[in-house]
Amino acid sequence: MNQGEKIDPKEFRSILAQGLMVWDSVYVFNAGGKPVGYVGGKFLGMFMMLADMEWFPWATTRQKYESAINLLNELRKRFVVIGTAEQESKRFWGHICKYGIIRRIGTLQGVFVSGPAAMYQTIGKP
Repeated sequence: MNQGEKIDPKEFRSILAQGLMVWDSVYVFNAGGKPVGYVGGKFLGMFMMLADMEWFPWATTRQKYESAINLLNELRKRFVVIGTAEQESKRFWGHICKYGIIRRIGTLQGVFVSGPAAMYQTIGKP
């Protein structure tokens, strides 16, 4: 799909249904009244483990940053949020760290076929 194209509602519902079969909660990122991406979360007591954030092709860089920052800022009020990122996403997560809502807490081996995973945690008490 190209930027500006509409996503087929049936396809979107299918994506969300698949996510809900795996995750306890699925968050949809909206910008300008249309979805730009989504992420799943798994509850583990006071922790929430986030999946990789998935973005639709028309999502701009700004929409990605704003969506992730807004969600993490809200979730950290209720949970300690943990997430992993592939090496290619380290720049994205490193930028979000600059806002003081998450920090890098280490590296995990064997999570991704592509290489080690950077691990992040929200800052602030739930």
